[in-house]
Amino acid sequence: MTAKKVIAGMIGIAAVLVAGIALPLVATAQEGLLVHSGAGLSEAMDVLSKKFEDEYGIKVTVNYGGAGSLLSQMELKREGDIFIPGGRHTFNRAKEKGFTEGKEKFVAYHIPVIGVPKGNPANITCLEDLAKPGVKVALGDPKSVPIGKKAERILKKNGIYEEVMKNVVSLEGEEPMIVKDVRVGDVDAGIFWRSSIIASRKYIEIIEIPKEQNEIDVIPIDVLIFSKDKEAARKFMDFVVSEKGVWESNGYVSYPNEKYGLVEGAPTPTPTPAISPEITPTPTLMPTVTLQGDFSIRVEPKHVDIKPGDSITFELTISPIGEFDAPIELNISITAPLYNKTYSLPTQYPPYPKTYTYTVNIPEDVPPCTARGIITATGGGKTHTDIATVKIPGFEAISAIAGLLAVAYLLMRKE
Repeated sequence: MTAKKVIAGMIGIAAVLVAGIALPLVATAQEGLLVHSGAGLSEAMDVLSKKFEDEYGIKVTVNYGGAGSLLSQMELKREGDIFIPGGRHTFNRAKEKGFTEGKEKFVAYHIPVIGVPKGNPANITCLEDLAKPGVKVALGDPKSVPIGKKAERILKKNGIYEEVMKNVVSLEGEEPMIVKDVRVGDVDAGIFWRSSIIASRKYIEIIEIPKEQNEIDVIPIDVLIFSKDKEAARKFMDFVVSEKGVWESNGYVSYPNEKYGLVEGAPTPTPTPAISPEITPTPTLMPTVTLQGDFSIRVEPKHVDIKPGDSITFELTISPIGEFDAPIELNISITAPLYNKTYSLPTQYPPYPKTYTYTVNIPEDVPPCTARGIITATGGGKTHTDIATVKIPGFEAISAIAGLLAVAYLLMRKE
């Protein structure tokens, strides 16, 4: 076989691999709305995107990541319909670059707190304790994630930045990774958003930062100038702002609020128009108020990175709210690029609380993608949902492509 044929074969293989990785992404991005959302907002955004799809029949694809990473993607690709990061720092950079319409609204307060592993083994009681020698701390990277920049400002404001940075053992690019570090006990404490305790409340305790020491932010949202359907994008933005119950049930405080007031630099909010008579701000996930004859569900873990051929075990916990003793039927819908299927899980019977464990096996031939598992629980005339996200990384395939192209290039030079 000649060198030219070898080169052609390598380039052909690389092209096929690229197509295999890119096709699911293209197919997703070309349909409906593409929302760039901060990774730490996934609990609420998963629920809101599904609820919007059900109400309006408009597909919503949510691209989660650190705010800095999302901004870089927008600069490179110039695509997307909505930008909703976890804070105003990176949002304002996007606005300065002319990427947003400049008609932003504010969804909820984002309140930094100190998180510690259950039992608080390092006996952390206040912000100053993070500066004690030997304390292991996790923070967000201030260059890529809003909570990182916010923590930096809090520490500098209180004159302990240098001391705390000596104790930092994890500088994370996404806010959920800070939570993970605390949850598994890799660190003694971390600074993350108050809302993050909802998903891990069994494993993490929080220490409130006094308002005078804190840097409370708001979650902004706006339509992107790249949007190909601005009418639908604005409808989604108004929907997200109006669904206060979903935000509150996921640990946020809706904006505005008398306790926290208007955030410095944020404009006075205007009333959000009603989207339709059918839409009401009713919590659909983990209500914070006690209702008679109801229940809540929670799946753990919420986000998983896994390789093809591996398996992951999920725990689905059913908790009663008030007096609840009805059987609960469970279904799980798996949605991924070019794949959509629903499975029935065993019916659960009282007494509650009860935890059901199930294992998902990932096929060897599955392509790199992000899949959502939407768990629906129905019983006693009530229906609740929760969502888990499984990410199949594609870095190995990308490295293989780069290697093939590099070898092909060297052979071409020899020719």
